[in-house]
Amino acid sequence: MATWINDLPSDLQELVKVLLLDYPQSEPVLLQLAAHYASEAQDKRRKTNLGRAQKVLQKAKPKNSPPPAAGLPSLGLTKVEVVSKHVLNITSPIIANEIIFQLPGLSFLSPARRKFSLVFHLYMGEDKIPLPVLSVVNATTEIPEISVTHLLSATELCLMIPILGNSTVSTKKDTVMMALWLKDAAAVTDGKNEPIICTLNLDVVKKQLTDAGKIPPHAEAQFLLSNTDNEAVKPINELIIDFLQRQFNLCGVKLINLLPSASPGKNSLNMNDDNVICLSQNADTHNDLVMAAAYKGSKEGALLLVATSRDNAYLVFGFKKPILLMNFTTIKAVSYSNITRFTFSMLVTVVDTDGVEISHDFGMIDQKSFQAIDDFVKRMNIDDNSFDEKHREKRAENKNEAAEGESGNAEAEPVGSDDEEEDGTYTGAVEEEGSGSGSEVDEEFDSNVESGSEDDVDENDEDDVTNNDSGKESENAAHESP
Repeated sequence: MATWINDLPSDLQELVKVLLLDYPQSEPVLLQLAAHYASEAQDKRRKTNLGRAQKVLQKAKPKNSPPPAAGLPSLGLTKVEVVSKHVLNITSPIIANEIIFQLPGLSFLSPARRKFSLVFHLYMGEDKIPLPVLSVVNATTEIPEISVTHLLSATELCLMIPILGNSTVSTKKDTVMMALWLKDAAAVTDGKNEPIICTLNLDVVKKQLTDAGKIPPHAEAQFLLSNTDNEAVKPINELIIDFLQRQFNLCGVKLINLLPSASPGKNSLNMNDDNVICLSQNADTHNDLVMAAAYKGSKEGALLLVATSRDNAYLVFGFKKPILLMNFTTIKAVSYSNITRFTFSMLVTVVDTDGVEISHDFGMIDQKSFQAIDDFVKRMNIDDNSFDEKHREKRAENKNEAAEGESGNAEAEPVGSDDEEEDGTYTGAVEEEGSGSGSEVDEEFDSNVESGSEDDVDENDEDDVTNNDSGKESENAAHESP
């Protein structure tokens, strides 16, 4: 039962508990109703206090003082400027009694690679109706750098997913990733719609919620003797995820949980490997998440296929900028090539809003994910163009180019070194705290490739000349011999 009920009078508590037992789905409505009336009472108190303060300030106000900034509300302590229907510009710290829920000090990957706090709070709109706001807050200044409201219509996709390389390690499996994409109309910057992506250590979140009084201190002790799945997140952390889902949903964001669960019939892993994760929300053979290590050009990352319903799905490639998100409704066809024992390539053809076809080539995908990816694509009724003639010609051209490159650079170092310290590649694994430099520049080519290749060719040419000369001498000797 929700903790806010305990703040009600005893007779009202009983009535609400009976109502929630009969209609559990009414809890978000009741909570919004309580927040609305609490905000009205708070607003009345603010007006009274502000009126007194304004009288005092009016007496001390200089005659030539500048007028208040345009776009800022006349009431309230948090300075808010309305940029658009979905975007707010908040230029002061959020006051404590406006905060609904927050996750402080998270490590973000986007929009910037540094520490932020994720805060849900209230904003009093022009019609005096409190609206939930999601803000990404600077951990140092405590001033939001991104603030989005009307979240139900602003959000495209919000996921909580495992991390490749963490899901197979018992000490890291509870460090997960949360990713939120906004619709283009709600983008904070015109023409640049960057997702909000961060990592969460659920054990740390548990401590934060315990300290904040959101969960009782003895809650984890109830699960210590229960049987747990070694591949699933801890049972106490499953409750924390449920709590987060309710908080997000209350504010208008549908958070989809794709983390493995120990509960039967829920979020079952069909494959858990360092390079491949397959998960079914209904614990059957139909995967709702397929996640595999892959490359896009020279950039290493993770390829995700995510089903949000029976008929709706997304393709994601990340998690270094630019992060790619495609709805399956825009995908025209998929084709496979370069299928080997260990890897394969996938060409995805999409149609943009102008009707123009665009191809995205993903390579070096782990072979263990092939069947799961192919089944997922077929389930979404996407055509397989692997045997299309134009794709065959393109693959032949690519093979010829690759063969020419190999013959000319036989001794050269491989292009696109995957040393993360040099090229900054990111496969979806969490970097150790403090190990990143914060640079967002991807070094796509090893500088050593550009040097030394000519020398290798010269050496090969000299060897060829020597071999040709020795061959001619042998021929002459053979003709001269009786």
